[in-house]
Amino acid sequence: MLTLDSVVRTVAGVATRESGNELVVVSPAQGKYLVLNQTGATVFRLLDGKASLQDIAMQLCQKHQAPLEKAQADVLALVEQLLERGVVSES
Repeated sequence: MLTLDSVVRTVAGVATRESGNELVVVSPAQGKYLVLNQTGATVFRLLDGKASLQDIAMQLCQKHQAPLEKAQADVLALVEQLLERGVVSES
């Protein structure tokens, strides 16, 4: 189960492509894709296997001046979806 202390990274072979303000994430192994909005794209790019989800939520707070609790909940929810889609894994 993910927590704010979890560290997550993208899975090898996952491709991305910019499309306007969105980021298209493609999992060739599954033949599926996911379209992320600007905030989701920011989170995805920060999933480098080094930063904790808490660190990423704090960066979102600073960038978007959002409440920390909202950023934490949003990061956890998005990363759960990315895990389910198989485009990221826990380090």
